[in-house]
Amino acid sequence: MARPGHRIQGAYQSIHFHDDKVLAALRYCCKIWSMDTGKIFVGFNIGPSDCNSMYHFPNSGLLMFASESPKISTYFIPLLGEAPFWCSYLDSLVVECEPDVTTMYDGYKFITRQQLADLGMSELIGTQFLRAYMHGYFISANLYNKIQDHLGINQKSLTQTVKLNYPDNVPKASSRSENIIAEFNEASADQRFSKLSDNPKLTYSTVDGDSDLIQIHQARLEKKRRRKELRKERAARTQALVNKASDVHV
Repeated sequence: MARPGHRIQGAYQSIHFHDDKVLAALRYCCKIWSMDTGKIFVGFNIGPSDCNSMYHFPNSGLLMFASESPKISTYFIPLLGEAPFWCSYLDSLVVECEPDVTTMYDGYKFITRQQLADLGMSELIGTQFLRAYMHGYFISANLYNKIQDHLGINQKSLTQTVKLNYPDNVPKASSRSENIIAEFNEASADQRFSKLSDNPKLTYSTVDGDSDLIQIHQARLEKKRRRKELRKERAARTQALVNKASDVHV
């Protein structure tokens, strides 16, 4: 392991290893160098107080120093690694502080690890198609659009396709009069109720104000019938939507 020379007198307070780098804390400063070449990666002063210990959160760029002061000194180095999951907002602050970073990757799109997994592109990590940056990667915009088109993830196009190909043969709910006539014909055809349909004492008018109870009963039956028809209609539409979506993905 290569060790760079430093002019500051005193022993190392803490030493950590991260990938191919060595993180060392002295009394007043912190130095990070390459383990293979000994070239300084970054160095900075911790503060006027003596440093007693340094803690590096694994697989991240967050450093904390315990010194002879009431507060803990905290430093975040984006080039060293991404922020821990519990303070991921630090990555957003870095992006805001570097507004010109997008000009370095003209024609590229930034995506996170989770987005890579959702797109099924985790195998591209470490290849020339992805450029690691902070908590994610830059990918060619053309490649990203081609993958989206291939997987059918463009929700707007999918919605328009399903709407255009929506079947017109979905059965509609029957009207109230049609249901009443159908039920009456069914009851009249039954021998058990044929005599009842001919009895004048059992006739009634649905528009008669004196037969409120009959209208209330008919309204309840109509409400139940409508619910049943709507459930069937929604089930048919949902099934048609699922079938069309499956065809688009295929």
